[in-house]
Amino acid sequence: MRHGVVRTMETTGCTPAQLPYWSKTYSMADLVASPRDLRAIRINVLLNGHPIRAQLDSGSSATLLAKSVADFAGVHYVSTSTEVVGIGEHSLQTWVADVQSLKLGDESINNTQLRVAQLGKYQRAGRTGSRISVPVGTEPAMLLGMDFLRAHRIIIDNATRKMVFTYEGGPVFQISKPAEYNEASSDTAGALSAGN
Repeated sequence: MRHGVVRTMETTGCTPAQLPYWSKTYSMADLVASPRDLRAIRINVLLNGHPIRAQLDSGSSATLLAKSVADFAGVHYVSTSTEVVGIGEHSLQTWVADVQSLKLGDESINNTQLRVAQLGKYQRAGRTGSRISVPVGTEPAMLLGMDFLRAHRIIIDNATRKMVFTYEGGPVFQISKPAEYNEASSDTAGALSAGN
């Protein structure tokens, strides 16, 4: 996304360590197969030491953390609520919160800020004509949006169920409103460290 290109590759015969051809250092996380949809790209994340499930979401301009999870993890709110809108007719209340640590695979982002929202507030079960049961409670607790994708170079390897990625610079998480993002591109990048 950072370079304006999405590529598909055949990774037959490659180990995950051979995938990041652009860098000798990289981070890696295991993909979690969603019970609802195996095509969703989900990974486990540690937020202030608490395990949560995150989903890559290129449809979200900013990374969003579910408010119920933020409250459980004990984040400190630093802003009053503001509304954001996306696709659809509803708006969501959001807050900015301080996060001590966020660990994705072997990449650590320390002392950063995230936008918190009431994810799932308008979600309703609808008839689809299918008899396939959908497990309850499988929604991700965090959406890793375009801000995260722009700050990283990422390969999703479905064969080995790995996400291989490197931080390439810039803010990892956008905390300004989308309209303000271009003017405040350095809101917060956090302190990054990679393990490999």
